[in-house]
Amino acid sequence: MKIKNKSINKLILKLGVIVSFMLLFAVLVLSFIFPYDAFIDLVLQLVNYPSDKRDVLAEMINPSRLLILQGALLFGLLLIGFLFFSFDKVYTYIQKFIYYFLRAVKSVFTDFKTKKALLVLAIPIVSSIYLGLTIPVSYDEAFTFLNFTNKPFYYCMIFYPYPNNHVLHSLLTNITDCIPFLPTLFCLRLTAIISSILAWTIAYSFVKKFYSQKVATFVVGIVSMAFMSVYFNFMARGYGMVTLFFIISLYASYNIIKNDNRTKDWLFFMLSSVLGFYTMPSFLYPFAILNVLILIYNYRNIKKQIVYNVLTIASVILLYAPIMIVDGIKALTGNQFVEPKSRFVVIEALPDFFRETLQDIFGVPFFISIVLILAGCVIAFKNKDKWTMVLWVLFLLAPVILLIAHSVIPFPRTFVYYAFVFIFLIGVSIGRYIEQLPNVVLIIGVIVIQIISFVNFSRQIGALESFNTQSSEINNLVLKEKNKTYYIGPSYINFEFEFISRGYNPQDLTIDTNERISADTIRHQGYVIIDSGNDATVKRKVFFSNGYQNVYIEDEK
Repeated sequence: MKIKNKSINKLILKLGVIVSFMLLFAVLVLSFIFPYDAFIDLVLQLVNYPSDKRDVLAEMINPSRLLILQGALLFGLLLIGFLFFSFDKVYTYIQKFIYYFLRAVKSVFTDFKTKKALLVLAIPIVSSIYLGLTIPVSYDEAFTFLNFTNKPFYYCMIFYPYPNNHVLHSLLTNITDCIPFLPTLFCLRLTAIISSILAWTIAYSFVKKFYSQKVATFVVGIVSMAFMSVYFNFMARGYGMVTLFFIISLYASYNIIKNDNRTKDWLFFMLSSVLGFYTMPSFLYPFAILNVLILIYNYRNIKKQIVYNVLTIASVILLYAPIMIVDGIKALTGNQFVEPKSRFVVIEALPDFFRETLQDIFGVPFFISIVLILAGCVIAFKNKDKWTMVLWVLFLLAPVILLIAHSVIPFPRTFVYYAFVFIFLIGVSIGRYIEQLPNVVLIIGVIVIQIISFVNFSRQIGALESFNTQSSEINNLVLKEKNKTYYIGPSYINFEFEFISRGYNPQDLTIDTNERISADTIRHQGYVIIDSGNDATVKRKVFFSNGYQNVYIEDEK
């Protein structure tokens, strides 16, 4: 019976490959046969794109980009053709990978189900859910929802107007947004919450396997409550997913080095890297760092490393192809918020950047982080632990070299995964001392640190999220009845999120993005909300102000 089911599954997959080939072939042929205007109309119908947006689509798929689209379709046909003619071999690889994947999942969650693991992961999990339910929506979350989650699912796969589009994260929020009975904001945050739980669960299994249960308790218990970890444990952004895929890639790197260059480990490395890239292009940094680590210890098998890196890059290019066709490659390689600088300027800015990054990661004064990092380094070198010494040198030098080579100073959160890197390296450096602690003392100590970390986060999050908190206060004040009209500008993103998520009529909302707005000239609006710095109102009295925004209400005469 099992053999028959496998044959049916194999036949279905093969038919799927054939159908995919036929669909791509049909679109490619039609792109040559139909006149340009007729082809645009066809695409509109296929993707159910609004007819009133035809000019926008025509601009995006202009004649020159149509040529790129045809090239991409041809590449897709060649790839599917290869899959068809190598189907048996590819199918066998897929079967093996699924088998290895299920075994890995079982192993990870076997470690997770132990009492010690549950004790140290309880506070991170509970706090992520609690914060996900209580912290007001942030600007970036609202922007993600309005521009990618609240659109057809394919929208985030095609358009990359801003780096806020963490594509894989945006895709998954389209799924979680469909969950009934939960608040829209919590549904939006579910992807981040689940990613964080998976990240720390896998991290625990990884450290336990290659070091010990006590070191795993120390490392994961502390890093999961580091300031930036707590923030992205619930915040609906792609940074938690970057940490997850980095940890999986690091786990796979260890397996590649220590388990004789196994193919299954390269498959895990490739898959996690592809998913990391598809979340954020800046995953290039950890991808490069881990490749150097593998090369140092696995240089005799460099051919296999090259093959899997080529497959990784090819997969990433294929996934990003729709975006590159529509918005161009610069949408991915450039960031309007992170402009290239001369290398001399970058070198000069590095000390301040690293100081800010450490403060953001751990939420404590810079010198405390430096002392702990230096202590870990010194202990590793004193113990002549060559493996750990190499890790320290690599992970400390890599950001310096990468940023100078790239000629940019990014946002500190770009290195969000360094929260795990530093705590992990400190943990393995002092591993012999951790092993001397009784389990009860270790667990109590870690839980105390977690509680202190949560208190520290709670004290600092107010200042970090002050604008979002104040916006939420105004939103809750004015969004009490659905028969009112609203006029807002120019900081409208948070308000529009609340407006839509609460089911208000979009026709009752007017958005004004002008730099200067006067409520004196606005009539027949229930509420007028203007940023304090953009408010040119002279005559009308402010109904409510929080320092960021002023609220005016309609005169009741």
